[in-house]
Amino acid sequence: IQIVKELAVLKDVKEDGRQTEKHQLQKILMVNTKNLVHEPFESTMEVKATTAELIKTIRDIVALNPLYRESIAQVMDVGFKMIDSPVHLADFGAALTSADPHQLQEVLECLKIPERLTLALELLKKELAVAMLQQRLGKEVEEKVSKMQRNYMLQEQLKIIKKELGLEKDDKDAVAEKFREKIQDLMLPAGVQEVIDEEMRKLSYLDQNSPEFSVTRNYLDWLTSMPWGKTSDEDIDLSNARQVLDEDHYGLQDIKDRVLEFIAVSQLNKSIQGKILCFVGPPGVGKTSVGRSIARALNREYFRFSVGGMNDVAEIKGHRRTYIGAMPGKIIQCLKKTQTENPLVLIDEVDKIGRGIQGDPASALLELLDPEQNSNFLDHYLDVPIDLSKVLFICTANVVHTIPGPLQDRMEIIDVSGYILEEKKAIAEKYLMPMARSSAGLTEDQVILQPEAIEDLIKWYCRESGVRNLQKHIEKVHKYCIVVRAERL
Repeated sequence: IQIVKELAVLKDVKEDGRQTEKHQLQKILMVNTKNLVHEPFESTMEVKATTAELIKTIRDIVALNPLYRESIAQVMDVGFKMIDSPVHLADFGAALTSADPHQLQEVLECLKIPERLTLALELLKKELAVAMLQQRLGKEVEEKVSKMQRNYMLQEQLKIIKKELGLEKDDKDAVAEKFREKIQDLMLPAGVQEVIDEEMRKLSYLDQNSPEFSVTRNYLDWLTSMPWGKTSDEDIDLSNARQVLDEDHYGLQDIKDRVLEFIAVSQLNKSIQGKILCFVGPPGVGKTSVGRSIARALNREYFRFSVGGMNDVAEIKGHRRTYIGAMPGKIIQCLKKTQTENPLVLIDEVDKIGRGIQGDPASALLELLDPEQNSNFLDHYLDVPIDLSKVLFICTANVVHTIPGPLQDRMEIIDVSGYILEEKKAIAEKYLMPMARSSAGLTEDQVILQPEAIEDLIKWYCRESGVRNLQKHIEKVHKYCIVVRAERL
């Protein structure tokens, strides 16, 4: 390789038309080449066999990939039989492959024809393996795609056939039909009926895959799931209420008298709407269970939720439908679950309600518990007036001074005092011990708790106003008896 310097003349034309010449030396690369001549060879059996295998491999590659036919047509000369020349055949076979440049260079530099044929055959075999793998992968993908297309076509044909036969309707038609069936037996207010009709028309125009379709469908589901016009048959019977309260609770004569007075007044008025009771007393005295007994005595559905620590107004009045995952408030969930417009709703721990950046839930309860306002209660999610005047609200609290003043004005406060020793003893024998035996899986003759033991248990271990701690100690005694019995076995 020689580097020769050549003088180049560069011409430059200026703005005024004058030309200037610049002389510059440029480097030119000069290379001396020499053709390599392969070594003489004899057409032995090995050379013939390698040549035949080379031709067979080329035919297999061309059969797998028709693109190689164009390469063969471009490389081969007209009237030249490449098969008769092992030298050209080896070079041609290597040229057909997609081998690396150094591998192709190795074939060209090999002067021994049998070795060159072997190297070319190795490259062709690798190319054949790649072509076979490519064909297998292509068939697998094609089969998968064709199977999916076939299933899709069959599903679409099946839908069309079912639709023509009336066996299946469109998804949107099925959803709309379901909502129409749900509201057939309901006494919908005029405003609610207009909202449902408008949302149904909106649903028919929307695409099933759009987010608005899901929002509208969920909204219609809540609207049509409400118990519009459904009420449970109320039992305002004073004697039945007294019997139920005596069965479920021992003592608490003051609260029983207040509840019976409340039911007696309601019996005369033939309605108990507009009444909100609040049981105030220490923990474990039976405030929540009294509310459950009142629901059973009045033959009303019972629903309980706690507002202790609640600091979000949306828990009471629901979320706006614009939010993702929006839901109605607790009272709307109550009506949907009980499927009646006159359930008994127990709002527990009303004295421990919180207040946060999301608003003041105590202020939201004012509308809920006000007899003058709850006949048109407006939930943020449903956004239609709901009549809550038939709902009987009962609240429970441990103290009164933490309840907001405006909320106290809307409730009738009933004090629930604690139990004395004789009452606790009777409650333990009549209620707590049978419950403990049942939960422990023991019979009455397997565990006998003497009255003196119960009295000592109350005097020295359970001196609080309620009986919750007494129940825990009685259960603890029964569990100890189970351990002793298991060890003896």
